[in-house]
Amino acid sequence: MSAAKRLPAWAAACLLVAAATDECHAPVANTYTMDPPAATYPARPLRELTTPLTTVIRWLGNDEAQLAASLGTLRATLPRARITIAARDMERARRVGARFEVERVVGVDAVPTLTTGQVVVADASVVFQPDATRTRLVAMKGCAAAGRRFAVGDAQSVAGWLRGGDCSESTTGLILANGCAHSNAFGEVVSENELPYFALLHPSADCPWRSTLTARLQTFSAVCAKPPCAVPLSRVKNRKRTQQLLDTHGLNDKTGADAALLLRKRRPLFAEPYHNETPTTDCLLMGAGDYKDPQVYATFLRSLREAGSACDVTLFTNDAASPDIQSIFNKFNARWHRFLPVVDGLSSDDVARQAFQTAPGLGRLASTLRFRIFRSYLMGESRHTYVGWADVRDVFFQSCPFSRLRSGALHVFSETALLTLAHKRRVYLEWSRRAWGFDCSDEYETYHDAPPVNLGVVLGARSSVLQALDTLICQLERCGGWDQFLWSKLVYERTIGATAHIGDDDAAVANLCANLDVEVGDASRVVSSRGEPYSIVHQYDRYDGVVRAVASRWPFAAA
Repeated sequence: MSAAKRLPAWAAACLLVAAATDECHAPVANTYTMDPPAATYPARPLRELTTPLTTVIRWLGNDEAQLAASLGTLRATLPRARITIAARDMERARRVGARFEVERVVGVDAVPTLTTGQVVVADASVVFQPDATRTRLVAMKGCAAAGRRFAVGDAQSVAGWLRGGDCSESTTGLILANGCAHSNAFGEVVSENELPYFALLHPSADCPWRSTLTARLQTFSAVCAKPPCAVPLSRVKNRKRTQQLLDTHGLNDKTGADAALLLRKRRPLFAEPYHNETPTTDCLLMGAGDYKDPQVYATFLRSLREAGSACDVTLFTNDAASPDIQSIFNKFNARWHRFLPVVDGLSSDDVARQAFQTAPGLGRLASTLRFRIFRSYLMGESRHTYVGWADVRDVFFQSCPFSRLRSGALHVFSETALLTLAHKRRVYLEWSRRAWGFDCSDEYETYHDAPPVNLGVVLGARSSVLQALDTLICQLERCGGWDQFLWSKLVYERTIGATAHIGDDDAAVANLCANLDVEVGDASRVVSSRGEPYSIVHQYDRYDGVVRAVASRWPFAAA
């Protein structure tokens, strides 16, 4: 069967947009019937992320690393939980708790008022395990308990347990109080039916999974005198080239840095960051890429879910058929589409290699493939209020990616280094002309003192994202050029209207490609100079230290 015949209707339609002529026209809306996706999961699967949940961590000792490990795993497991620490040493508890968004710290003898929602009460020696399908926890009508150290259930039942009552619900498959059980490919301790236990009461038990768990807890338990406990990490790629650019343009000292920051403050295009305390669930995140390594998908999807995002996820790939990769999509409630486009004049092998990235020499239609895929899917499949895309291979999440959006706007994100488009002219403009055949007016000097706008993460209201895709596809067809260069040009000349978060340290997205150093706080979070974690970290693989931290925090071992 030919590749073209394997395409679903919405996918085939994305290749039928007419090639641009002398005048550029935006792609017209398609009217076609959607075929079922290659894999279908519940549209709103993450009920536990939106269920009100109160947690009380009782800290009777003075081991700050133990408290940080318990709070870190709890926050990763239940990102939106309201956390109270009941502690003997309240000052130290506040210091550790501040780094994990703890709501309040009370004395160890204080009895919390529990009235509604679900509740967890646990000693600080307990660690928690993320799992995207904990339907049992959020549906409990009673409570389950292990001695007086741990209880989980509805507020009324747990309140009764705190007053000396009993819990009648079974802890089987929910709490591992004794024994070892066994671990899965994600390093989680699982029951006989392969579901991770919600809580481990003895994480230091002499079990085969102990070393893996210990490595993961270290990412949460780093304790310094003051947060954020950040350290610079050395760069793997492009360090020499970036350092040369900084030296050449005098940006490697305080004067140069201050001058670059002043330039950015004068730009009227960019709005201040916006924080939404209630992340939306009516959202769709897309991505594309052919990756054989399951770790790529495991890091992307697991970090997204642990960051508290209940968005729908669709990733486009030609090869997600292996059991290891399928298990990741299934576990973290994502869908994938197998998609092998066909382009006139190119062999199937050429397109298979380049379907989801731009590359010189493959022609203008090939350079728009990823964006045509996204646009057709949004037109035929999505009715979400907020949509967007992110690179898959080198991205992880630290909070819900849609939690910092202004309604109705398109959000683009500049790079976080001091280098501007003027400093990168050889790469952006000259390479775009030479290798990509860009043949339109560039007017580069009108925006060259601004930083590159990265195409790796784009978010916004559905209508604004569709309009941006129409414009980008049309301009790529008409002008040619490297998509990254053309994207920056269109944003700065306001052909694409956008609200961009500045990448100077207060952004929602860290695009790290041109940085020499990056700071990592406790829980392996990449943080700004103010110690605030970014929502999305892009191009993290430029830093060997971040790669190691990510592998420890989100382990995966394929079978």
